[in-house]
Amino acid sequence: MATGGGRRMAAASCFVTPARLASCCLLLLVVQLLRTSGSKVVVQEKKEPVGGMLTGTIMSLELPGSGGLTEQTSYYLTTTQHDAGDIIYRLAFCDGVLPEDIPMSAPVTVVYDEIIDGVVHSCTPPRESDDGQRQRRRALLGETITVPLEPRILVYITSFCGFPEPPAVSNPEEIMDLFFRTGDRRGRTLANYYNTCSYGQVTLLPKNVKVVGPVQIPCTGNLRTPIHFDSGSNFSSNSCEYDNLLKWQLWLDAFAAANRSLGITASDYHHQVMLVPKSFSAKTRSTLSVCRTGGLAWQFPPYLLPAASVLTLIYWTVLFALVQHACSTQ
Repeated sequence: MATGGGRRMAAASCFVTPARLASCCLLLLVVQLLRTSGSKVVVQEKKEPVGGMLTGTIMSLELPGSGGLTEQTSYYLTTTQHDAGDIIYRLAFCDGVLPEDIPMSAPVTVVYDEIIDGVVHSCTPPRESDDGQRQRRRALLGETITVPLEPRILVYITSFCGFPEPPAVSNPEEIMDLFFRTGDRRGRTLANYYNTCSYGQVTLLPKNVKVVGPVQIPCTGNLRTPIHFDSGSNFSSNSCEYDNLLKWQLWLDAFAAANRSLGITASDYHHQVMLVPKSFSAKTRSTLSVCRTGGLAWQFPPYLLPAASVLTLIYWTVLFALVQHACSTQ
């Protein structure tokens, strides 16, 4: 089911004993990436002419706080330009634009006031495009939207250059224990959770879970991928700012692709999980508090996803909320 059209990624900050992953506090980063030919994010280094319109689709990066409630949301607009491929801008809306005013599942037109350093500033709610575009969106999906019955999950165990804590776990089998065997302190496994919440329709199988690592994120680096960011292709491990969270993900994908012995194609997986070291989320500097939140979640326009993957976000979001709550109460 999974294609280059879309996938999700999760990150987890786990507080574990050497014995197992039972006392973890999961930080799930559900990421949906769109890999299209010629995709890139334009680097805007100067202020552009005031006023204008952009047409595209919006995705959001949600930062849940305590109790699983969203603490902060960032928006990104993907536009298509025939001469430059896909271009991604960060969006900054005025306070008067409410979340419910921002369509997440349809082509939209954004009327903006100005663009500064790649950030589109707008005080006007985006408007959905015409019926013809919505009909083309439905044509991409077909008449039936289904959930993958055997989800595939890729797990990265990570450490970070300059961060004193070791990886959350050293043995990939501890992840498999959490997913399939001993589970958490109460014996709950991820496989059982999928089975229960889907009324037996979704099955998580060991053959569909791949654990990679531990892998160390370098102190600094330069992404060499078709996807670029408005903050540039450079990244570092000392901050969650400047799109570093997403750049770490792309670096891990490139790492996996370069190590052919792993036999991994990241886009083959419906979900990705990134385990970061113990207390990483509390100690990593970020003025945006990105690394200090309880979790992250991406929402992406469903019409851009393969038909079979659209509703998996529902399962994963529910899973995120309940597992986070379960771990926080242990």
